[in-house]
Amino acid sequence: MSLFNNFLTSGVKAEAPEKIRRIKVLNLFELVFVIAAPLLGLFYYYVGAFFLFKTGMAAGALGIAAILLLRITKNPALTGNFAVLVLWAFLFVIRWNTGGMSADGLILLSWVWNAVIILLAIYVTGYMWGTIWACVVFMESGFAVYLFRGGHQFINVSPRKFPRFILWVSISRAFWQLSCLPFCLRRKEMMLKYGRKRSRRS
Repeated sequence: MSLFNNFLTSGVKAEAPEKIRRIKVLNLFELVFVIAAPLLGLFYYYVGAFFLFKTGMAAGALGIAAILLLRITKNPALTGNFAVLVLWAFLFVIRWNTGGMSADGLILLSWVWNAVIILLAIYVTGYMWGTIWACVVFMESGFAVYLFRGGHQFINVSPRKFPRFILWVSISRAFWQLSCLPFCLRRKEMMLKYGRKRSRRS
């Protein structure tokens, strides 16, 4: 158990509780991502989308790199931005190769994951970088909608019998993460209020 705790905290001990909390959230997120990205890549290998298979494997490797970066630098803001960049790029490649915003694409899934990226960015990188990532996400989505409205034909490497399965599995996972993130944000606010009360009493 102590080894797992050491992994979660990246070896950080005598630091502010808020910093340790953000490091733990980042490591947990990266752990899930390192497992999920290659599994999704294997799924795309099974359906014959070899480019997305390679993308999933590369994303998993970058997730491991993010864990190592956090352990070396002990900087959750830097590593958080790198982790959000990897997640956004991974989803960007998948979206633009599975129909984008077209009728054949996973339209609802794109917006759900956009919300996940923005909330994750706000929590692990702070409000300034979270705002920047929100702008990036909405600009990319707006550009995709603009192309779709202009008649652009998006590539869709997924077989037609699979998109609904991917949609519901991904939406379930996304909503689970969405339900956890507000709890983390609320807990963060409560801990800050508790710390202020203690400082006033002392």
